[in-house]
Amino acid sequence: MSSYNITTRKKDKGWQVIVSYKTLTGAWKQKSKQGFQTSRQAKDYGQIIIDSLDGQIYIESHEMRDITLSQLFNLYMRRNSDRFAPNTVIAYTNVFKKAKLLHDKKVVNITTSHIMELLDTLQSISAKQEMRKVLGVIYNYAIKMQITGKSPLENVPVYKSRLNTPRIRTISEENIQLLIDTLEQRNNTYAAVLTRVLATTGMRIGEALGLTWDDLNEDERSLSINKQLVRINAKHEYGVSKTKTTNSNRTIYIPESVMRQLQRLDRDTPRIFSVYNKTGTYTTLMRSIIPPHSPHDFRHTYATKLLSNGVDIKTVSALLGDTVNTVIKTYVHYTESMNQQAKRSIDAIFSNDF
Repeated sequence: MSSYNITTRKKDKGWQVIVSYKTLTGAWKQKSKQGFQTSRQAKDYGQIIIDSLDGQIYIESHEMRDITLSQLFNLYMRRNSDRFAPNTVIAYTNVFKKAKLLHDKKVVNITTSHIMELLDTLQSISAKQEMRKVLGVIYNYAIKMQITGKSPLENVPVYKSRLNTPRIRTISEENIQLLIDTLEQRNNTYAAVLTRVLATTGMRIGEALGLTWDDLNEDERSLSINKQLVRINAKHEYGVSKTKTTNSNRTIYIPESVMRQLQRLDRDTPRIFSVYNKTGTYTTLMRSIIPPHSPHDFRHTYATKLLSNGVDIKTVSALLGDTVNTVIKTYVHYTESMNQQAKRSIDAIFSNDF
């Protein structure tokens, strides 16, 4: 017997859909909605209800025992696409394409040996890491859906980069000034203002390019970050979408000098930096002046500068729109100035002890 059932009926001059489903505890419940013009519309909405109940419906093991890894991946992406940024969907899809060895194998039949055979075909450590991550997500979903009770990844080694810490590249004040001066000499006002915004807010390039004039609060001297300009499909087309994570939605205060620069710009377009329709344009321009830097280096520089000037990690993480753990692991880059400050603090704290 199926763990859910969709029925339709006429009601109040329209059609109603009733979804009966078996919960994980074995109890049966119902959800319904009415007001549809046709039975087909009502039935189609019933499937939407089923999809929204993902993880709440009891699935008999035999119902999905024949599902292949490729079918499960497509099911997972369809049901969770609204949770992911478009770039994440593209990234997951591109990684999974490289798992052709396993695409047509049944999920329940895939073993650790199969996974290792696939990973051996990948050349770089980063490619192995990405594949292991995507397969891990899919198998966690398989366990959640009760398709299998164990992941074949449990005995697969975690591939670590040769470097213990991620490479963090910061931009010197001299290079930032060089970039701004060069852009202004070229009368590239928008790029110069964008540079100042990135350098003094630490926001991602997509977040900066997604800013609209409604996000600027001149009285509070702040910018509200609630969306970003990102690639929306495999054709490298760009559009405005939600932020990377819920933590990314935040308000950042900007210096008065940057506010004055923003006020110089034309307000005839909804996005502040509408001259840029994709992130790569500014990146290319920046690298032509201060190679090999990228816009994300402003983010590293911003975090490092705040931390070296005594701003606490919780505040820095809130301003970056990241978790405290991410800031500790990724953005805390000990520059020479931070080392010198630590030495002075140690001398002051322990000067009269022992």
